[in-house]
Amino acid sequence: MVVEKRMSSVWVTSIALLLLCLTAQCGQGAGGAQLQEQEGTTSELEEETALKEKLILGNRILDLQELVTPYGHISARIPNSDRIFITTAKSPGLVTVEDILVVNLDGEVVEGEGITYSEIHMHTGIYKARDDVNAIAHTHSDYAVALTVADIPFQPAMNQAVQYLGPAKTWDRIGTIITSELGEQVAEFLGTDNALLLRMHGAVIVGPTVELTTIRAIFLERAAKLQLLATTVGKPVPFTAEESSRLQPANPSRPWQYYSSKVSQGLAQ
Repeated sequence: MVVEKRMSSVWVTSIALLLLCLTAQCGQGAGGAQLQEQEGTTSELEEETALKEKLILGNRILDLQELVTPYGHISARIPNSDRIFITTAKSPGLVTVEDILVVNLDGEVVEGEGITYSEIHMHTGIYKARDDVNAIAHTHSDYAVALTVADIPFQPAMNQAVQYLGPAKTWDRIGTIITSELGEQVAEFLGTDNALLLRMHGAVIVGPTVELTTIRAIFLERAAKLQLLATTVGKPVPFTAEESSRLQPANPSRPWQYYSSKVSQGLAQ
């Protein structure tokens, strides 16, 4: 009888310990899931914070290159969402992180205080049409506009224009893009290109990142300048298809680092 009681006591203790272990494991599992969720949220916040900083830097670079002085704008798609970051309607060279708004693809401000640019529909129209586009710049660069004034079709006039940019058509309609219908028309006209010129207005440049979009905007203007300079002394000769095929797409990290350093130097002065 004593042995049986002892055996029963052992079994009871074993079962209790087993249940305690299972409860602890379940608790750890739930806690682990909560921790992973928190880490995921933290990671998303860090990613969005980094994106905001890049967006402001892109604005400063475009301003320093005199592509958006004082008009123009740049936006970025928020990862894994149907919303975008864009700033309040200020000159790009003056905006700060505090000026960044969250806008949905209907062009409505859903987070932040203030109003954004009247041409927000240019951005939303392209984002809705192009899943590969995560950043859009609208510039008012002189040489790109000059090409449209002279009714000269853009042609890549330097290696980097081919490597980073490619062809760019001219949108002939005069005026700003202030309705969703016009935004959709611009997106359709852009097609799969990386840029287009707006007649007597400016240019639209797109890309998968803020960095590449910014660099494309710079090389669009430089190529337009070279093309116009060439027309003063002769007839510009475009790249042949075979020549263009030799030029492989380039990584924007080097020019992005260079132009970022120029912004830092300017802010330090």
